[in-house]
Parts: sequence; structure tokens; C-alpha cells
Amino acid sequence: GGDWSSDVCSSDLVQDFWRYNNNTPVDQIKMRESIYLFKQGFQPIWEDRRNINGGSWTFRVPKASGPDFWTRVQLMAVGEKLQGCLDSGK
Repeated sequence: GGDWSSDVCSSDLVQDFWRYNNNTPVDQIKMRESIYLFKQGFQPIWEDRRNINGGSWTFRVPKASGPDFWTRVQLMAVGEKLQGCLDSGK
């Protein structure tokens, strides 16, 4: 489904999120490699019409903080809080 705020209430989706998160080797990401998070059903390409007005964020954090930071960014994005935090500068 497209609306994360309603989808995330499903225990299956919550379990899927943590299964994915816990099995993504974020600590092994090398310099210049990237990780992307898209809503279900969206193609990870600019040509997908739903991404046409989209953008991206880049965060630089110490390597040791990377896995925890990535988890927090995902949770804020899924909870639809990320944009607000970025806009307010917090």
C-alpha cells in the first residue's frame, strides 16, 4: 500500500520492517555506496511518475554511528516525521 501511516500499524509489516532492518549489513557499506528507502510499489527510478517531484537527502555521519542513524532515519520516514525534522533544522 502507498500510505505508510496506515500500513505500519499492521504487525506483519512491522515485523517485515525489523526483519529487513536487522538483516541489512549497514556496517559493511563502503564509501560511495548508497542505501535507498522507497514506499512499497514505487519504482526506485526518477521515471516513475510518483517520483517526478521527488528529491533525495544525503547524510554524513561517523561510520560507527551509521547503522543506528539509518534505523532512525527509516523510522522517521515511515512515521512521516523526517521531512518535518529536516525543515525545522533539528
